[in-house]
Amino acid sequence: MYQFILILILLAIAIVLFTKFLDFIAALRYSDTPFGFRGKKLFLDDSKSKRGFAFIDKKYDIGATPDAVYETGFREGTVVEIKARYKGIYDSDIAQAEIAVLAMASDPNIPPIKYIVISNKTEQKTLNALSPKKTARKYRKSISLAKRILNGKFVKERNPDKKKCQNCRYFDECKPYIKDSL
Repeated sequence: MYQFILILILLAIAIVLFTKFLDFIAALRYSDTPFGFRGKKLFLDDSKSKRGFAFIDKKYDIGATPDAVYETGFREGTVVEIKARYKGIYDSDIAQAEIAVLAMASDPNIPPIKYIVISNKTEQKTLNALSPKKTARKYRKSISLAKRILNGKFVKERNPDKKKCQNCRYFDECKPYIKDSL
């Protein structure tokens, strides 16, 4: 019995070491990114004026377009969100990147996302990505609200900041319902 447990432990150690070795080999073929890590670019959003989503996950019925996606290891990816502002990385920036991870969950060309990098002109923040299931649970209410807005339904909830509201990509769809309150 002890021999069997010992073999399982040794096998687990061998798998971990082999995975680390594959990460090391993969890192040798990656180039430096502008974000301080090595990776192979898988996606770059160069169409800022185009509406629509680059990634859509049917299971979670969610879409998103991150600024960049890199392969950073063996079956490991990193999502990058770039902000043009000089100050602050906000909760909404983190939410946007986490939703992008959710939208890419079923894409066969994108490895599982392990890290999220959010960068502005003066600072950068790196986070561990949540699993798609945890992300869907965390943003369940926000996703539901976004779907109602997208489908042209009346919503009482909205950001009270006039500038934020008017800069929303769905402002035109909401406008008939909220024009009196702005």
